[in-house]
Order: sequence, then C-alpha cells, then structure tokens
Amino acid sequence: MQGIGGAMVLPTTLSLINATFRGRDSGIAFPIWGSTIGGMVAMGPLLGGLAHHLLLLALGVRHQRAAGLLVSLRLTSRPVQREYAPATAAVAG
Repeated sequence: MQGIGGAMVLPTTLSLINATFRGRDSGIAFPIWGSTIGGMVAMGPLLGGLAHHLLLLALGVRHQRAAGLLVSLRLTSRPVQREYAPATAAVAG
C-alpha cells in the first residue's frame, strides 16, 4: 500500500513544482524537492518501525493491525487546501 501511494505522490509533486516555478525559482525548487524526498526515504522506515513497535507494545498483537490501519486512514483522509497561485507568463508590452 505504501508503495502504491508513493508511486502516485512522486509524479504529482513534480508536476506541481514544474507548473508553479519558472526560471531560477525552478532551479531552486527541484533540488529542495530532491533533498526532501531523499530524507523521507531514509526516515520513513525508521518512523514506521517505531510506530509499529509502539502500537505493538501498547495494544498487543491482536489490535495492532487494526490500529495501524485506522491511523493510516486518518492521516491520509485530510482535505487538501487549494491555495496555490497558477504560474503566469510575463507579457511584453
């Protein structure tokens, strides 16, 4: 499930960056995006393992899977705020 979500998020974020930033700003935005993705690739398994371990200790084996599913659904079901400004082209006049 996490792989499917990641496969859907990566192209979407790249498209948003490409549509939002132009010129020099694009040259800054893409390396920041790459650094963030690289950091999250490293941190994701660590934080996921920690959450799994803490749920297992707190709830036991029986309820751990259901709790993990509920937490995942809650984190992914937030509404998306659409407050971005579309890229505009400069018109020479």
